[in-house]
Parts: sequence; structure tokens; C-alpha cells
Amino acid sequence: MIRLTSYFLIAAVCIISSFLTVNLGRDLIQAVNIEDTGSEFEQADKKVHELIENASSLNEKASVVKEDLKEISKMAYSGPYEGEDTSRGGYYRKNYIDMKLDQKCGYSKSQLEKMVKGTPLEGIGEYVLAAEHIYGVNALFIVSLAQHESGNGMSRLARSKNNLFGLGAYDSSPYESAMTYSSKEECIMYFAKMINSRYFGQGHRTLRKIGSRYASDQEWPEIIAKAMKLNEQKALK
Repeated sequence: MIRLTSYFLIAAVCIISSFLTVNLGRDLIQAVNIEDTGSEFEQADKKVHELIENASSLNEKASVVKEDLKEISKMAYSGPYEGEDTSRGGYYRKNYIDMKLDQKCGYSKSQLEKMVKGTPLEGIGEYVLAAEHIYGVNALFIVSLAQHESGNGMSRLARSKNNLFGLGAYDSSPYESAMTYSSKEECIMYFAKMINSRYFGQGHRTLRKIGSRYASDQEWPEIIAKAMKLNEQKALK
């Protein structure tokens, strides 16, 4: 809707600018064609000077409008991600595995809550958004990974240790070695900070690059990518 509004705005500005330019040119021609006689010449001379001033003013306003349109374009239009499927009305990112996870997802708290509705993870939306804002970790990624690692909040680690991401859960002793948090909020903030420093800070900003270091399962990137796609579909319903 915002994108469509911006198109109408741009079209309107172009039409108005064209209208003013045509009228300005017509008035200038009329003024120049006035016969060179007495008061009519003085009036024509005055009219020409007024038109020149108006033209200068119009040029300045056009420059301002041009800059405004640049800002409107940035805010109101965001092109689709590479490989994105727009055939169903929403923007479903196909290439999740190579999507930059240090970019904000653009979803609201209510949209994030749609992703976890009916599970013990309900209520994490505001904390996930806060983590995205503070540490720059994509909220869609955080939710999708929490769902996968915690079994939608049903795992033993999630219920007894508030550990939503399997942090510290080594294969040899997954429960005993796993870290414990006082709340889901604390776990989410710790996770986002860790991803920002240990992964983004080392240039690992995609599922493909993070996966080889985060999980022993080689299919981890594909699994999280599928979860992210499903969650986007939920958010956009």
C-alpha cells in the first residue's frame, strides 16, 4: 500500500511540474508577443521579469521535490530480495541460506507472535525485536532457530533451563553441559549478543557460514531456512 501511494505521489508531482512548466512557457510567449508600444511594453517587461523570477523559484522547488522523492523512494519502496517469489502477494525469500542475517527483518511484534502462536514460545516477540534492535541480529532468524532448537519451546532445556538455542549443549552431554538462564528474555539477549560478536564479528553473516560453526548437523542451514520460510508465510497471512 505504501509503495502504491508513493507511485501516485511521484506521478502527481510530475503532472504538476509539467502543468506549471507549460503555463510558464505560454505566459512568457504571450508577454514577448505584446506590441512594443508605451504602457503595454512596460507591462510586458514587468511580466517577463516576474516570469523569470517564477521560473527561478520553480527550479528551486523542483530541486527540493527531487530530493524529497529520493527519500520517499528509500522509505516507501524496497525491491525484492534476489530469488524472491512475489507471485503470491507477499515477499517469500527463496534464498534464505545466503540471506544476510545482520539485516532487520522488518516484522512487527504481532507478526512475530503469529509465528509462535499456540506454543510455549508465545510472548517472546518483544524480546526478539529488542535483540534485533540492540545487537543487529535478524528477528526472523532468532525465532526460527529458537523453534528448531527448543522444539517450539517444549524441550527439556527450554522448560527447565530457559535455554532456547541449545547453548552449551555438547553432543556428549547435551543437558548437563547446557547453559541455564533465569528467563527466556535473558537467553534471547545472550544469544543475539553471542551471534553478533562471535559470528558477525568474524564475517559469518549467513546460515551457510554460521551453520558449519554452530551445529554439527550438516543440514542445519537447510532446516533453519525452511523454518524461516514457513514463519514468513505465517507473518504475512
